[in-house]
Amino acid sequence: MEETRPILYGVADYAWIRKKNAWFVDRTAKIRDLEAIAYAVFLRPRRFGKSLLTSILEAYYDVRYADRLDEFFAGTDIGADPTDERGSYLILRFDFASVTKEPGKVQSDFDCKVALQCDTFARRYRDVITGELADRILSAPDSGKKLSQIYQGLKGTGHRLYVIIDEYDNFTNTILAESGEEAYNELCHGDGFFKQFFTELKSAASGTEAPVTRLFITGVSPVTMDDVTSGFNIGMNISLWPQFADFTGFHHEDIHAMAQYYAPRLLAGHRPRGAYRDEVREGGRSRTHAETAREDQSPGHRPARQVLRCPNFASYALHVTFLRHLAPPRTRVPRRRVCPCGGSLKPVFKYRVSMEENNK
Repeated sequence: MEETRPILYGVADYAWIRKKNAWFVDRTAKIRDLEAIAYAVFLRPRRFGKSLLTSILEAYYDVRYADRLDEFFAGTDIGADPTDERGSYLILRFDFASVTKEPGKVQSDFDCKVALQCDTFARRYRDVITGELADRILSAPDSGKKLSQIYQGLKGTGHRLYVIIDEYDNFTNTILAESGEEAYNELCHGDGFFKQFFTELKSAASGTEAPVTRLFITGVSPVTMDDVTSGFNIGMNISLWPQFADFTGFHHEDIHAMAQYYAPRLLAGHRPRGAYRDEVREGGRSRTHAETAREDQSPGHRPARQVLRCPNFASYALHVTFLRHLAPPRTRVPRRRVCPCGGSLKPVFKYRVSMEENNK
């Protein structure tokens, strides 16, 4: 049996996942649909694969990776038939999950995080944007002026800027819930710094030869986006569009495929008295997938509604199963029925290995 592909639980670095040949559910075909929307907002619950999605977009569109398409996307849908825009953008990426949630410190911390990303952008693309512009960005005193240098310096140069913002509302949601509406309004209303950030972003996406030609924003709730709408009203919320319903998340078939791949490997080295079978529970009874498939093909049967599962749940279940299986003798691996993101594993991972006596 070939080497088992690892499950890199909690890893949101697409390049690393591909390098380690880890388990990956391909949703790259959706990138073609995404190119029809210039400024997209994509909302999903926490731990639903949003950060990994932004990493995939960065690997696909970044001009630095233009000659590494086969390395990153061999065997994927988009790798077999790439779009014309792949590997043609400068990527300015922000992750607001790490911004402090303390109202008195949030503005300075936000400014620090944005300034750091601007400096990283200048160093990363120095050879592309010229050293003069890179030096102006690095020497600017604060995040607002650094962003202005990027936007103004790229305008009319022919370079296209793709802005990716992950977890845009992470800190605002916490401040609203824990510190109250007044503290929240200071960020997102009037002259609040967060509203101003999006106002400047809209300005950079407007006009002839505007530098920002694409934008992808992820988050959990539309509340903050609605509050900064007067400053940023160009984003298209694609969260409920049918073609993007499974941009992240696992289908039942995805979890089934994982179980079919890993179950024999879990049993390798043992001498099972019986054969494993994967089961699905419905209506209080268990049925094998063969029985389910026969019923699905029967005349007049109405297929069940597709349900997306949290990928974190399924990955965690298999990840812990492997840890328990590979642990040295007498080593205790805690049995945990709750996923780290807060949900129960029971309704999501419904497969089990049966070691019953096989008398066939």
